[in-house]
Amino acid sequence: MAEGSELGDSGRPGAEEIADDEAPTSFVDILPADSRLIRNKEASLGDLSGDFLANARRELLKTKVNAFLKVVAARDGLLPVVPHIYDEFVLGEDGRTLYLKEGLKQVTWKMDSTKYLVLRKLGAADFIRTRLFPDYTTTRAKPTEQ
Repeated sequence: MAEGSELGDSGRPGAEEIADDEAPTSFVDILPADSRLIRNKEASLGDLSGDFLANARRELLKTKVNAFLKVVAARDGLLPVVPHIYDEFVLGEDGRTLYLKEGLKQVTWKMDSTKYLVLRKLGAADFIRTRLFPDYTTTRAKPTEQ
């Protein structure tokens, strides 16, 4: 699969869901412009069908992943494993929830699809290093004072 995929309509056995009522303290907000773009793309899915819908979902997946990558770059200073980063994510059947393909780990909060899990909550450090961000460490470097 060239650019990620989506989950089917048959449940998600083994999917790791985040509780709807979980406090969003483990989440980060994306830029307001990215949030508006994502919400507009999510809203437009209802008006589409067939190939147009499939293409719009692929574009939404890319937009969501790109927004996540911007937050990680700004917050943690990490760049992704390229060029296949989109292959590591899938959209849920609702067309809004973003999951890691490996283990179907939920990345966005169901109550607000523009809130993303902080990087350390996505999985084991080895997985994050090998599949997403090669320079990831479990401790953040402290800024040096001049």
